[in-house]
Amino acid sequence: MSSTLSHISRPTVLGGLTSLKNFLETCQKHTEEHSIKPEAFLDARLFPDMLHFTRQVQMSTDLARRGLDRLLGRELSSVEDTETTFEELIKRVETTYLAWEKCDQAALDSAGDKISQVPMGKKESIEMTGQNYVMAFLIPNFYFHITTAYNILRHNGAKLGKRDFLAPVLKASKTL
Repeated sequence: MSSTLSHISRPTVLGGLTSLKNFLETCQKHTEEHSIKPEAFLDARLFPDMLHFTRQVQMSTDLARRGLDRLLGRELSSVEDTETTFEELIKRVETTYLAWEKCDQAALDSAGDKISQVPMGKKESIEMTGQNYVMAFLIPNFYFHITTAYNILRHNGAKLGKRDFLAPVLKASKTL
């Protein structure tokens, strides 16, 4: 099998979103079973200057959704960050998953050599090909926020393990 942009990015993003949804569902169940207020997890952070859990989920989905927009040459979409519950965050993840699941793979593959400007902070940007964007920016940043969300939940007592993180990613890579 050749390494096309869709074969690299789709299983990776779909697997990450599946893991993220699993984290949310597991933590929601944990709060219900132990009579814990959901805000104890939703507002949690690892360090005072880091983003809280809800924002980590929002950033993950923003990166995935806007990354797909960028690769397909579309105007970058914007979604209000209004989620305050596990259910709302799960819906956000599902919506992003569907966009990647249904994307035109041929159009995604053709983005590999296209050059675009990628913002780096508020005042800078760099030129990247679609392939470089996926490999050096989109996937690492996407997984940074998913990993941070996972760590916040683990740190606060959610019953998650390495299999919860990796199983969906490995499954997605086998099925696509």
